[in-house]
Amino acid sequence: LFNHIELASNLNPNCAYYFFKEGIRPMWEDSTNKAGGRWVINCMKKNFKAIDNYWMELLLALIGEAFGEYNDYVCGAFCVIKQKNDRIGVWTKQANDRDSNMHIGRVIKQRLNYQGNVSYEAHDTSRSKTSYQV
Repeated sequence: LFNHIELASNLNPNCAYYFFKEGIRPMWEDSTNKAGGRWVINCMKKNFKAIDNYWMELLLALIGEAFGEYNDYVCGAFCVIKQKNDRIGVWTKQANDRDSNMHIGRVIKQRLNYQGNVSYEAHDTSRSKTSYQV
């Protein structure tokens, strides 16, 4: 499937790809996502191939269950193309579970061979001021 869809870098601005587990909608309101959050990488537009490589590697990590004992905490991944900066990341189930989120963040950073900061934010910031960085 990956070989037959448009590369993320070729999408129009404000378009996105979402890859979520069966039964989980890529919406904050979904019952599985309500208490969760997301790891986010902001990608500068200067490196056109990076977003394609990051997206492919994230998909492979999800399909291959690369998060070990924390696979069940992962809801899905997203890739959003914007005018200035693209965003890519992973949604998790429990924003307040620091151990699972830190493990997932470290795996993302390692799998993508990403040298910058990867930031975590809770979906519902009114309930939780949770944020992490790896």
